[in-house]
Amino acid sequence: MARKRLVEQAPSTLLPPYKGEGFWKSLKGWMELAYNVVVRNSCYNSHRFFSDLLPDIKFEDLKEGNPVAAVFITSGKQAVMAISDEKDNKFQVPLEAGEIPVYFKGMAHDVARASSSIPFLMSRHPIEVEGVSVYPTDGATYRGLPSQFMRHKYRLSLSTHAPPVENIKPAKPELTGWWLVGVPFQGIGTIMTMLEGVTTKDEASFRIFGDGIEDTCEISHTLLCGNFRKQNNIDVSWLNVGGHTPEVVGKLFDFGVLEADKFWASNFKHQEGILEHGLAVCMTGGGGDGYVQCGFMARLRDLIGKPFAATAGVSAGAINAVFFAWLETEINKEKTK
Repeated sequence: MARKRLVEQAPSTLLPPYKGEGFWKSLKGWMELAYNVVVRNSCYNSHRFFSDLLPDIKFEDLKEGNPVAAVFITSGKQAVMAISDEKDNKFQVPLEAGEIPVYFKGMAHDVARASSSIPFLMSRHPIEVEGVSVYPTDGATYRGLPSQFMRHKYRLSLSTHAPPVENIKPAKPELTGWWLVGVPFQGIGTIMTMLEGVTTKDEASFRIFGDGIEDTCEISHTLLCGNFRKQNNIDVSWLNVGGHTPEVVGKLFDFGVLEADKFWASNFKHQEGILEHGLAVCMTGGGGDGYVQCGFMARLRDLIGKPFAATAGVSAGAINAVFFAWLETEINKEKTK
């Protein structure tokens, strides 16, 4: 189900410059890019992509089978952590943390879109948080990863190839609220994040934060997406997200599936515990490499045979956290037919 949905909604079929759609469609796409740089303080409006990826469903409805959290930063707040588990208490955010927990009352695709830090995909659209309209900016340049706030016996931190958390600087989201003046700051922030390693370094992972529970089993896995892209001549994902064809999306997804099989086999001693207690997963960002992350999650869900205990993420990881929580609602619908 995950693979079918992603391949159908590949960026090249929905977003400018509409790769492979012909000269005139491509020209129209580049004109859209130029227009949106000025008018929306971003390169193009991604609303269609996210609303098609996650049809109308309220974010708070995702808590039933799979509590979910998504981190993003805004022009009005340093960082917001949208949480769906008001009663389950799977996420415990300390008062001194930079993240501001919000039990978001709105559409799931709005949260996924707000959490996206993919350059040339992010839109300067307002989203209402605690009754205040704010502008989501770049979630991946913020150091906060929600694994430090997740409470569960078995917890997996899944990285595409993000830099170590100590190398990620807090962003200055207020700078991008100045319309035209904000454009260069947004662009510089994007480039600096990329240079720090979010899309081009393969070996770096991120630190796992303990939660004071002695019997918590911390597991981590790094997806070496860069190596796979080089071998298959796929450009750096953030810079080429509009050119991701269904074939490319399928290749990235399938690589994630193979990585999940490898991960499961190499963690044999944890398999029984995970099958009994479930697994909570926190995902880093990584731009278009989120498709690899998604293949990994889809295969792992099949291997475990039940919903994730909780999912959380930043940027592309937040999109996947919301995506898989939504998929559980679709699976439940199929079961009740």
